[in-house]
Amino acid sequence: MPTQPALPQPEPKVNPPVKAEPKVKETVGVPDPSGERDDTLRHEDKNFSLKPPRKPWVRDGSLPVKLGAPYIHVYRRENPEAYVAFGARDYGNFSPPLSELDSRLQQVPNCLLARGWKTFPLEGTKTWMGQEARGYRFTGVLKTGGSVEGEVRAIRHKGVGYWSTAWTSAGETYQAQMSAFADAREGCKLLDLRKDWVEKAGPVPFRGETVNYTILDAEGIWYEASDSNRVKGEDPKADKLLRTKKLRNRPEAELLVLVLDASDKPLAHARKYIETQANLMPDVRGKNTFTEHGGQLEGNPIPLSSTVDGTAEFVLLKSVNSLDPAFSWLYAVSAIKVGDKTVAVCAKCKWSDRAAFDTTFVQIVKSLREK
Repeated sequence: MPTQPALPQPEPKVNPPVKAEPKVKETVGVPDPSGERDDTLRHEDKNFSLKPPRKPWVRDGSLPVKLGAPYIHVYRRENPEAYVAFGARDYGNFSPPLSELDSRLQQVPNCLLARGWKTFPLEGTKTWMGQEARGYRFTGVLKTGGSVEGEVRAIRHKGVGYWSTAWTSAGETYQAQMSAFADAREGCKLLDLRKDWVEKAGPVPFRGETVNYTILDAEGIWYEASDSNRVKGEDPKADKLLRTKKLRNRPEAELLVLVLDASDKPLAHARKYIETQANLMPDVRGKNTFTEHGGQLEGNPIPLSSTVDGTAEFVLLKSVNSLDPAFSWLYAVSAIKVGDKTVAVCAKCKWSDRAAFDTTFVQIVKSLREK
């Protein structure tokens, strides 16, 4: 059996990519009735505890500095070499935006791996500390050489974001360490210190300018273009233009709200208009062919969307350009009748970025309502 390349030891003198948080406040447990010391670390300010993994795992004091905040604990082992890292950040009376959770999921791979690392759906349980987790499995090549494989997870609970990253040599070594990674995550427990915690932020509403409608952003990742000329420049019937907030290493998407003539079939009417607009200059820009995109969504679930009772009828579409098949897009379209108008929502991103946005698109286009 071929030997996996050894993982290089972390370099202690490297500037962290993210400004470090203040000194970690942790409390070590006291001896239990049997006389054995409880080494559980309690982070009361972040409402969780961590039972360190047992030997052969040892604490790595230098790697958290390299990884940067919010990572506060890293453990490693030898033969085979493997790492598990845990992080937490307190957001006060606000839930960390899902876009923030996703951005931090990339932090360790971006820090350690060369460009071009890949992601895959998680295997096994999708929860952590009893909460639905966002995350994925990743593979890549260390900047110092050697193929690795790992997994990242993130959750949020009562104003705190939590992250877990584990990695080792790719292939059989990773498969053999999956249970050890799971055991290490099991050492993390939520405390019950925020019984009176109340969320101050909810879904962000965007309301119509000329027609009485509302759409709700459950993730806090959209911002509105305020320049009316820019909005109308996107489409003469546009009432509102939203774009995703710019974050490092995250692709971008846009959303238009259109005010069209009334129709007894709002969604079909909206779809026809959008497809027509995309094909105004086929001789110059090529013809865009639209097909319905079915199947399972590829993006991470949006827990907060359960509080957004979206019921608008919608459709997901894939467009492919005849001149350049790589110029393909994912569209999410919904529409409702409001008075004597049809209000349509159209969100789109590059087809290659669909896993980053399909669940986000479904949430916001379904939230369209008259009010």
